[in-house]
Amino acid sequence: NHEDRFNRWANKNPRQASAIDLDGFLGFRQYWDSIHPFKEYVTIDGISYTHVPHTTMGKPIGGVNKCRRVYLETSHPTIFGHGHDLQVATSGTLQGGAATRFALSAPAFMEDGNVEAYAKGNQTGWSYGVLKVFPQGPDRVPSYQYVSMRDLQEQYGN
Repeated sequence: NHEDRFNRWANKNPRQASAIDLDGFLGFRQYWDSIHPFKEYVTIDGISYTHVPHTTMGKPIGGVNKCRRVYLETSHPTIFGHGHDLQVATSGTLQGGAATRFALSAPAFMEDGNVEAYAKGNQTGWSYGVLKVFPQGPDRVPSYQYVSMRDLQEQYGN
């Protein structure tokens, strides 16, 4: 979402922005085959991924029950970041059907215990680590494995 700050600035300052090649400057293209704009969803194996779902007013969905709200308001199983916490919400269906709705908020991939300057003094409740997601097919909640940054450091660090 931080590159979107550049996009907002560029909309206000088109003359200066036209001289800057953001993709070239940040080097995105050398690492990824495709880059998806902020607020866009990408669906892989029936799961939609986005940085953070937004309300109809364009505000990021957040709060204590953000995953529940996301699965109630989105049409696809959804995994998102932004909140830097590990949270999951699922809902079964009536008549004994498979659990078809879920939302998962992914942890922060940064040094264990790090709190960014913009969040200093706030309650964070952040989880530090990575998720490995195992899609289970249509209309099924995927399984996932959470690995903490501390475990990654102990296993792979110096």
